[in-house]
Amino acid sequence: MFLYSVIEMYQKLQEDLECIEELYRGFLINMLQKNNLLKLSILVPVFNEIRYLETLTKKLKESFKTENVEYIFIDDGSTDGSKEWLKRYVDKLPKENNILISFSKNKGKGKALHAGLKICKGDYILFQDSDLE
Repeated sequence: MFLYSVIEMYQKLQEDLECIEELYRGFLINMLQKNNLLKLSILVPVFNEIRYLETLTKKLKESFKTENVEYIFIDDGSTDGSKEWLKRYVDKLPKENNILISFSKNKGKGKALHAGLKICKGDYILFQDSDLE
């Protein structure tokens, strides 16, 4: 009987600790978000999408203007001027939060995203196609 009570008390203590951990984790994340300390990395693979780039970049900046965001554009060997457009765009912005990776030839979306994942520093990561899909 005594052993059963100890086991019950232990299980209840475990449940209480899990509840406290969950509340603390929620509180901590909320405080970090309110103080803009959590960073979001947005990875944008691009291949011959020059017609969408201006709209895409405007929408991204509007949507995340109050967030701590790192933008990583990965040009996957574009031949339509996308790489040059992105270079001009990124060169106007702070380097620490706006990065351009360029491939000389098309390697595919998976390789592009992998290259961005290797260097991103965000606590959260968002993948955004350059055609707004």
